[in-house]
Amino acid sequence: MKIRIIGDIHANYEHYQNICGQAEKEGLTTVQLGDLGFDYDKAYRTPEAEISSQHYFFGGNHDNYSTITYEPHNLGDHGNLDCLGRPDIYFIRGASTVDKWRRTEGVNWFPEEELSYYTMCEVLKEWEKQKPDILITHDCAAAEQWRLVPPPFKPSRTGSLITSMYNVHVPKIHVFGHYHVSLDETVIVNNKEIRLVCICADPNFQNEKETIDI
Repeated sequence: MKIRIIGDIHANYEHYQNICGQAEKEGLTTVQLGDLGFDYDKAYRTPEAEISSQHYFFGGNHDNYSTITYEPHNLGDHGNLDCLGRPDIYFIRGASTVDKWRRTEGVNWFPEEELSYYTMCEVLKEWEKQKPDILITHDCAAAEQWRLVPPPFKPSRTGSLITSMYNVHVPKIHVFGHYHVSLDETVIVNNKEIRLVCICADPNFQNEKETIDI
């Protein structure tokens, strides 16, 4: 069963609902890669659109970590998608906000935006044991961060985690968001081929690649 992966939304909820509606017509479940926005009621429960239970998301760095735990559409912090019939897909939430200095904690920035070091250790253990073919995340590995973001730039904790995951096991496909660009290329990592795909569904960025079916 294919799943439609959706890039960053940034509170463009109507656009998100349209993408979900099209996926339903095609019989597809969706997973949004984070940066959905800070108000999940507007995303999933409005008089105009009641989003069905077949649409899911996990947190990025522009999500509401004071309410995300209680949102039934939230997949959680990390793990495989066995619950959606796809144990070959593994996800990790989180990324680092570069302009947190101008944001308000608890309103549009949350210190929980990245996984704790303890949870990252759990991720590495699961990753080594399961060795999934597909990785979906909000952030990307440190090497890709250096390519996508101009200097000066310090790789995020999440980027360093993904680099460590590559050192343990290189997936066949890695789909991520966060960088607001369209990217689809195959590279060599640790002598193995990996397809890297970056997507963004925020219409303000007018990206060619908003979603991908895997």
